[in-house]
Amino acid sequence: MKKGILLITLIILTAFLAGCGGGTSSSSAPPGVNTGIASIVRLLPLQYVAQTNSSLYFKARVLDGNGSPVSGVPVVFTNLSQKGTITAQGGVSVRSSSTVAYTDGYGYATMRLFSSEPGFITILAEVDSGTGKVRDRKTVYFTSSDTDIYLLPYLTLDVDSLPGNGIYNEESDFYLFENPYDDSAEILATVYNRWGTPAAGEPILWQVDQFEISADWSGNITTNTDGQAKILIKAIPLSLRETVTFFNIYASAPYVDGVGAANMISLFLNPVEISTTLSHLTASPSVVAPGGESTITAIIFLNTGEPVFDGLTVNFSVSPATDTDPDPCGYVTPFAQTTGGVAQATFTAPQVPGVCTITATVRGEVIGTVDVTVSPDLMVFPESQTINGVTGGTATYTIYGGIPPYTIFSDDPQFPPNPSSVTESGGTFTVTVDPATPDTTVTYTIVDSAMTSVTATLNIVTQVEELKIIPESQTISNPQVGDTATYTILGGVEPYAAYSDNPSLVSVNVSGSTLTATVEAVPTKNTTVTITVYDAFGSSATATLVLKVETTIEVIPSQVSVVGIKNPDTDPTDDILFTIYGGTAPYEVISDYQNIIPNQTVSGNTFTIDPDSVATATTVLLTVVDAFGNSTTVTVIVNPTDFFIMPQNVTINVGDSVTFTVFGGNPPFQIFVDLPSAVQITYTGGSSFTAEGLATGTVTITVLDTTDWRQTTATLNIQ
Repeated sequence: MKKGILLITLIILTAFLAGCGGGTSSSSAPPGVNTGIASIVRLLPLQYVAQTNSSLYFKARVLDGNGSPVSGVPVVFTNLSQKGTITAQGGVSVRSSSTVAYTDGYGYATMRLFSSEPGFITILAEVDSGTGKVRDRKTVYFTSSDTDIYLLPYLTLDVDSLPGNGIYNEESDFYLFENPYDDSAEILATVYNRWGTPAAGEPILWQVDQFEISADWSGNITTNTDGQAKILIKAIPLSLRETVTFFNIYASAPYVDGVGAANMISLFLNPVEISTTLSHLTASPSVVAPGGESTITAIIFLNTGEPVFDGLTVNFSVSPATDTDPDPCGYVTPFAQTTGGVAQATFTAPQVPGVCTITATVRGEVIGTVDVTVSPDLMVFPESQTINGVTGGTATYTIYGGIPPYTIFSDDPQFPPNPSSVTESGGTFTVTVDPATPDTTVTYTIVDSAMTSVTATLNIVTQVEELKIIPESQTISNPQVGDTATYTILGGVEPYAAYSDNPSLVSVNVSGSTLTATVEAVPTKNTTVTITVYDAFGSSATATLVLKVETTIEVIPSQVSVVGIKNPDTDPTDDILFTIYGGTAPYEVISDYQNIIPNQTVSGNTFTIDPDSVATATTVLLTVVDAFGNSTTVTVIVNPTDFFIMPQNVTINVGDSVTFTVFGGNPPFQIFVDLPSAVQITYTGGSSFTAEGLATGTVTITVLDTTDWRQTTATLNIQ
């Protein structure tokens, strides 16, 4: 049996790889052209293996030549297999044919695939770009039971980006490297036995087919009481690449019910590039004497937030000292290779004063510049510092230019410089302030060998107001690149420094006591960016900027029919689980029939209803609202408990007909007979059907309500 499930697994994996390929299956326009014109289509099933008599959902995303989403584009979904039914938003259900859905504001068109038959089904998504067709296709697999009564065990896989929001299978969850530090995801496996009940204590075997993906096995390797186990995966880029690639995660529970269950899920890696936003260049020292040296350090990050891998070549160049000087502005090491994301070069200053600009490039792209001042003049940096007199501390000053050695004098002998003389340009001296030192200002005079002097000050302060940022939070709705939010910094001790926890999304700048936050990129979902401000004493305060994206909420199933059972009850037959996709947690579920289905509590992104009994079929509307007021409606049809056929037992002659009426349930029904040669059933929908006697015999007629899988029978005697 284990060999059998392994063979099935290999077949599924082979078909999956053939079906999903590496992206589109025909030519697309190259990036950077056809702005606003459909140039790329990517088809993504939310699951690749499903049980028969259930649904799989596909998302097709349409992008232009610049990689930006295109809205309002008709996507033609075609079922290339001879089984299954597809339903597209804005389209109609058809069998083994095509239907159309239009892309939303984020470039997504949605389609549902249902199959009551086992086997592989291939779906093609196609868009007319005006100059040709762009398309993508994926293959999925529906599995069935070995008998008409018992189902095989099965396993489902869900994904949530890390840090997670508890909402699985959002569009962005399937893509890594969407922004810096988006390199991890949680994969949740849920195992069900043949009865559809979560299977606890089942060991899970995991496989990943991409060598850049590592797994954290600290999660549950054996399923818990909910039948769930998870792993945390992390993508570690090892090369630069310009295209989207994918990898597959495969999970199996080989021992459940002695048969085993398996499934796989596909995630995507966005292009890996050098981040010119995160990368930067420094010079130490930043002021040198003519002929002096400075160490140039290039700190290079990828767009994933990770330091660049070792061995990447960084090129350095230097600009002229002045516009009129034809000679190069000194000399800089022309190239160096990265180690731990850092590459260093040595800059040797020219003999003429000026400002030299050193530029670092990687593969022709500028990743940063830094200025080095070449000056014979005597200077000290910083010219002023502030120390907290309550806690004490140390201030460090650096001397540049002039003619060394230098001598340092203090106007307050309680705060002497250490050392009192510095022998070379770029040398430093420090001042130590003991705790509980009262307010005072100390002036230091630096004199070089030519008796030229400069001064620096040390401010010792004990009374400091609490550092605050006003307002503490702001929101930008439907943000665009370049949008700004302004904050005011109060208290603390200037100068201030500010940092964003997501600099590629929101950058920050401080001028005096004014902080400006600027949107650098538009997020795909509601995102909160934390801004931290530090003062000269190291005290900190935080504020937040919420980027609110109007997000569509989808609830699956969106419509369901169920037979209500009198509450309170312990019978889970009428319990229905709903999953919320999109929007922002926490969610609220409001019912318009509180006595049948009360308002629901949402756990993460799921909620379960337990309808009360009803005398007649009743439609209950559940409104799901997210944290930002986005909402959608779910329809629940609650049916009475009784489901039966009239007449229950009837006798007719050969050649005669009789009409049966179905009470309760939700048409259309499926009708079966155990003696097809004796009777002909005519059914066109609704709650009634006709049976015509063809030959003598006793026939059992079974009516199945496929919305809640109830059935009832009647007996027809033909003489």
